[in-house]
Amino acid sequence: MKVYLKTIFVVILILILNYFLTLYPLVTIKIETLEIFFNLFGVIYAIIVGFAIYVVLNNYNEIKQYMNCEINELQDLRDYLLYVDEQEEVKKTILEKIKQYAQSVVQKEWVAMSEYKEVDFDTPPEIYEIIKNVNKIKPANESDSIALSRLIETLSHITTYRTNRLTASVDKLPSLLKHLILMLSGVIVFAFTMLPMENIWVNMSLNAVNAFGIALIYFVILDLDYPFSGVWSLQPKPFEDFLKRLESK
Repeated sequence: MKVYLKTIFVVILILILNYFLTLYPLVTIKIETLEIFFNLFGVIYAIIVGFAIYVVLNNYNEIKQYMNCEINELQDLRDYLLYVDEQEEVKKTILEKIKQYAQSVVQKEWVAMSEYKEVDFDTPPEIYEIIKNVNKIKPANESDSIALSRLIETLSHITTYRTNRLTASVDKLPSLLKHLILMLSGVIVFAFTMLPMENIWVNMSLNAVNAFGIALIYFVILDLDYPFSGVWSLQPKPFEDFLKRLESK
């Protein structure tokens, strides 16, 4: 909703500017000149904006993908314990440590990510505790040996996906690129107000549609560039749901 409100606010400001420029034009430009300008400048604008949308959308999807992969590996870590015969005390401790790790993601890491603070990429203490307890498993048969190797492999996957998630969460569009898009958007909107049209209402309507589209594109890019706030904000719900499943068992 905030994105649309900001877009409408920008459109109103542009329509006010367009109204005064229509009544008191600064300069008269031939339609042929504007056509050449839009053909050249419009292509440059489309390429830059398309690239920016691709980058921010790709990064947004990567965070979601790494988060889901991390959850899947945590579930596998929990499930592989079923293949370990007996050793109930060790298994119970490992499940508790898995729970503590998921809680640390929700209560600590997610808060830091949403505030765009860097989180230590090194293996967290909660994972080290899981590793220590997995190392206490004593294989008594082939099933235990296979389960132990799977547990070790899964732990390495968890740390990898965690690092990828944290890395993607701090990736942002360069400020210079965002400033360039803002400048190009302003130039195109201003140039569109210079189109010579006799009917002021047609002029205002077309400028409103053009301004709305360009402003919305810019705000969508900004919104996706900050994936933990705004319309498409990512939430720690997968980790919270995983914690609920752990507690229910």
